[in-house]
Amino acid sequence: MYLYHSKSKELKNYRYANGQSGLNSNYVRSLALDTENRLWVGTYGGLNVYQEETDSFSSIKSSEIQEGSLSQNSVRSIFKDSQGGMWLGTYWGGLNYYHPLCNRFQRIKHVPFLNSLSYNVVSCIVEDKKHNLWIGTSGGGLNYYDNESQSYQNYLFNSGNLDVPVTDIKTVYVDEAHNKVYVGSHAEG
Repeated sequence: MYLYHSKSKELKNYRYANGQSGLNSNYVRSLALDTENRLWVGTYGGLNVYQEETDSFSSIKSSEIQEGSLSQNSVRSIFKDSQGGMWLGTYWGGLNYYHPLCNRFQRIKHVPFLNSLSYNVVSCIVEDKKHNLWIGTSGGGLNYYDNESQSYQNYLFNSGNLDVPVTDIKTVYVDEAHNKVYVGSHAEG
């Protein structure tokens, strides 16, 4: 990861090198600021939170025995919602929700035959003005989470004239002004 100081034109590189910089992987997938203006860095090896005062990172990893830890180390997407909560999409670990008042991660996963997230590989998360979430997965299509009813709706799209569902969603943009949702997929437009 690089930090560029626009005034001094200084470029600093943070790399995983036997844990010296604090980063737990050189494969950085996502960046987001939390309500305290701390930078959250999602990598293949876990979550890193940058502490500007000390120019260091706190590393947060998955643990099967620690209650409230990350569900999986590979953090693919990070999104701060309008309530200050942080949503982390993982590779095979579903979603993780963190709110500063709780100081722990809530795990949200696909549960077969129940109204739940459609797939556990989450690639993107966005929020609309009604505080509902649009969650793109890499294998399960697009999920719409209705915050009021606390239920999920899954969308699969067909590719051209083929009846092949587009399931690998990479990005979502909610256009509130025109009441539209734009969805970008892997290799399907």
